[in-house]
Amino acid sequence: IAWMNERFPIVNFFSGFVMYFMIFGVAAHVSQVAEPARGFHWIAGLVLVSFFLLLRVIYEHKDYEKDLISHPQLVLKSGRISLWDLKIVGAVCLILQVLFVAWVDRGFGATAISYLLLLVWTGLMAKEFFARRWLQSHLFAYAISHMLIAPLSVFWILASLHQSFQFIEKFLFLLILPFMAGMVYE
Repeated sequence: IAWMNERFPIVNFFSGFVMYFMIFGVAAHVSQVAEPARGFHWIAGLVLVSFFLLLRVIYEHKDYEKDLISHPQLVLKSGRISLWDLKIVGAVCLILQVLFVAWVDRGFGATAISYLLLLVWTGLMAKEFFARRWLQSHLFAYAISHMLIAPLSVFWILASLHQSFQFIEKFLFLLILPFMAGMVYE
């Protein structure tokens, strides 16, 4: 709980659910979206939050050595929890996401393809696109490369709602919006 308060506070859960309901609301208004199964919205919202939590866990691992020096007071760096503890959190998030994709697609469809794209980008981000030094000296490129995760996550949720990719031309603005918002924060 102390780690979450510090690195992924409860407000992140609320903002993740707000993001999901915003995506669904716009999708339902702009195009035909079949009424999802009972409880789908809460599950999908939780899954989206779990993705952002997974990103936080990945970044805790990626930046661990650097943070030992620059932020030794943090819960993880002080030894109150371990990287192993966070691996368990990350594994639970990943399992939840995979189960969601399997439930929605019932095979290998648009949700799975968009999720795989999201995971590939996440992996590249975790490895700093194999250009860590260059990205660190080009902060604008770093921000753009990392903010692309936002539209990819929206793309994943839209694919789960439509179970196809025929929505893309109708939702380009919705894909661009979280990217622009993220760039403002960066």
